[in-house]
Amino acid sequence: MGWILTSFALVALIDLPPLLKRRDKRAVAAFLFLFGVALTLAILQSLDVEVPSMMLLFDRMYKSIGLAYVAQ
Repeated sequence: MGWILTSFALVALIDLPPLLKRRDKRAVAAFLFLFGVALTLAILQSLDVEVPSMMLLFDRMYKSIGLAYVAQ
């Protein structure tokens, strides 16, 4: 897990300062959101936690609004 944290810290040190210098709040918020999700998933996978596929979530969401995928 040390490699994961080191890698993510390196990415943050390289990519975050230019965003902060531009003072682009939307870009910083998007970066932090995606960075947080990716870091969380990487840590969970390194700890052998079963992470369900996002496709299952999308399938339920589409079915709830009346859309469905039909194989031909």
